[in-house]
Amino acid sequence: MRLAIPLCFLLVGLGIAQSTFVPHTIAGGEETAYGAYWIYTVDLDKDGDMDILSASKYDGRIAWRENDGAGHFTPHIISLDADGARSVFAADVDGDNDIDVLSASRYDDKIAWYENDGSQNFTPHIISGVEDGAYDVFALDLDGDGDMDVLSAARNDDTIKWFENNGFEQFTEHVVTDGVNSVRSAHAVDMDNDGDWDIISASYADDKIAWFENDGNQNFSEHVLSNNVNGARQVVTTDMDGDGDIDVLATSSADDQVIWFRNDLLGIFSEFVVVSDVDNVYTVFPVDMDGDNDMDLLTASRNDDMIAWHENNGSFTFTAHVVSDHADGARSVRAEDFDRDGDMDIVSASVNDNKITWYQNNGSLSFTEIELSGGPAHAYSVYAADLDGDNDTDVLSASSGDNRILWYENHGNNLFTIHTIDDSANGSLSVHAADLDGDGDTDVIASAEDNNTVNWYANDGSGHFTIQPLNTGLDRPNVVYAADVDRDGDMDILCASYGDNSISWFENNGSGQFTRFNITGSALGARSVFAADLDGDGDTDVLSASKNDNRIAWYENNGMQVFTPHDITNNALTAYSVFSSDMDNDGDLDVLSVSRRDSSLALYINDGHASFSTQIISASINGPRWVHAADVDGDNDMDILVAAAEGNQVLLFTNEGENVYTRTTLTDQAYDARSVYTADVNGDGKTDVLSASSADSRIAWYENTSPTGIANAQGLPGYFRIHAPYPNPFNPETTVRVEWPVASRLIIDIYTTRGTRVRHHDAGTHYPGIYQWTWDGRDDSGKRLSSGLYIIRINGPGGQQSAKALLLK
Repeated sequence: MRLAIPLCFLLVGLGIAQSTFVPHTIAGGEETAYGAYWIYTVDLDKDGDMDILSASKYDGRIAWRENDGAGHFTPHIISLDADGARSVFAADVDGDNDIDVLSASRYDDKIAWYENDGSQNFTPHIISGVEDGAYDVFALDLDGDGDMDVLSAARNDDTIKWFENNGFEQFTEHVVTDGVNSVRSAHAVDMDNDGDWDIISASYADDKIAWFENDGNQNFSEHVLSNNVNGARQVVTTDMDGDGDIDVLATSSADDQVIWFRNDLLGIFSEFVVVSDVDNVYTVFPVDMDGDNDMDLLTASRNDDMIAWHENNGSFTFTAHVVSDHADGARSVRAEDFDRDGDMDIVSASVNDNKITWYQNNGSLSFTEIELSGGPAHAYSVYAADLDGDNDTDVLSASSGDNRILWYENHGNNLFTIHTIDDSANGSLSVHAADLDGDGDTDVIASAEDNNTVNWYANDGSGHFTIQPLNTGLDRPNVVYAADVDRDGDMDILCASYGDNSISWFENNGSGQFTRFNITGSALGARSVFAADLDGDGDTDVLSASKNDNRIAWYENNGMQVFTPHDITNNALTAYSVFSSDMDNDGDLDVLSVSRRDSSLALYINDGHASFSTQIISASINGPRWVHAADVDGDNDMDILVAAAEGNQVLLFTNEGENVYTRTTLTDQAYDARSVYTADVNGDGKTDVLSASSADSRIAWYENTSPTGIANAQGLPGYFRIHAPYPNPFNPETTVRVEWPVASRLIIDIYTTRGTRVRHHDAGTHYPGIYQWTWDGRDDSGKRLSSGLYIIRINGPGGQQSAKALLLK
């Protein structure tokens, strides 16, 4: 048996620099388009490629996505104050040779423009705040005086207006019509080829497509093309037949049709249904997709969630090709060559899944779907683990707004790809990860409060997951956690259920089959659960935080999974979260909690016999929801992280020793922060911080950029990790390698697959570093063990991990 404790002596007398953090968004936040409704494409930064503008109605967001020329997009927020945003457009409103942005927002009745300073910093200006149900916006020099005027359509007051620019961006309102019932679309075009700008519209409630003829002095006469476009949503103009005049396309959402009004050169229009298989079609966009010099059509249809292109055979018969059938609530579609490879790509907005998506054309009109927004809606929980087996830290989230469990594949350099594990975890509040089926990869566990279920998701080893529902019988399950409760070498599941006041554990049979056992039904409004050996007797005890009885409790395991409840406190007012770690480096596990109503972070100091004294670390946290501990600054003690919802904060309490803590705000822009976790996200050996926040639907990480003395310079671990034994299979011995982030007691237990413990190794207090222990294949009595599979289990800071070793003879 050999062990090494490198570098710990180097820490003596070293000053540890204060931690500094750089925030990064993984998903959501500025990337979110909550209720994505409309898109527009323009080279906003004038760098030669096409960028994307978006309007999203639920978050009131006007945003642009900067194209690097290769189809990689960086999101930027222009405004968060367009309540119920419905439309976005771009034009040089102030004549300074850069591109400004305009929006129409329904819920605040606003037409606005955003002044570009030339570097894509935008200043908002309100053109009108009384356009009842503002729905569409357009800009052009309507009166021909050399400046940019603005056109609007307002749904609720059935009005189309134009706003005359005096050259100094002061606008005078003119009504074009107030007789378009529930108007949805309006723009300007020279319909009669007389050199001035006419206006064309689509109105939903009167099924009307009309154009308004300009007499040259901005007096308009109405001409109705049709009163039978049932549920008219959009109108666009183009020369469909190449005869040199303006034709009209309109969408009929109630009849699932796209209608072409063909102009005969004399302003007489013939009506043709060109598309009739799109369920509740919202948008049509004409473009030559296949390069055969005729106009094909793109459509976005709401009820069938479809983005399609319709191939023109040259005689105006159209063949439908499905680009996507899962753009949930598709609203808007356009085409551009985003990656500058000579073919037309597609971009869409879909309101129900909050997605801006571009579809990369591979050159033969097959498309690769790339999500530009998406991410979580109302993110509640965040966790980190290597999910695809590539030895970096991936990220997990649970979000209640879209009922999704997502994982974010880490590519390095702050690049993450979003993958959906489950989109039917209704009301999901918690996510965790562990190897549940003993196959050597990391599986996922999540709660679904509205479904009253806990699910686990079996990983195939490459980050593809199969749902495995548990028969729970729970009422509003909140937090889930994984631990080896019965010490049989596999990971069991713990759950705190709010509705039935229960703390439960699910016994794993070793292959991912679970049986539920109740620990208590008296944790009133149970919010949180955790596992730790609090009394130091070698088995796994359980902790809970319960909101309605203000209680932090622990449940003493007698070794046979019979639990005796003990109150740590019943004075944590509206308790939300509980965690356990050795906070004072005395070899036993202490307890942390946060409680909302008393704004408190509390430490319960273990005397070594599972009796606890209370220390309030802070009583001024605005809405604490989650607590976590890790050695963030690399000084060999455990620091504390808190997510504070009402304060929109992620807080760090740095452990200065002697139970003294210094408070630092990592951010005050994690809006409605709900969860916090730590991991080495970028692989630099430092402990980074992750957060989930609900109001801005953001998963973020905070890069630890601190110089932490010689310790981190030598690459000491930032978090607990057990490596696969080597060699494996083995005979006669194998080496277990452990990354150990904080000075605390290190115990290694080895079990058979039937759950019998055969070897117990107590390394005592181990300082941060790499710990190696060579197992000689013998039990505690020195007897050589038989061939077979053995489970190596370690209780580490913040949880348990295991590895498998195969002994051969």
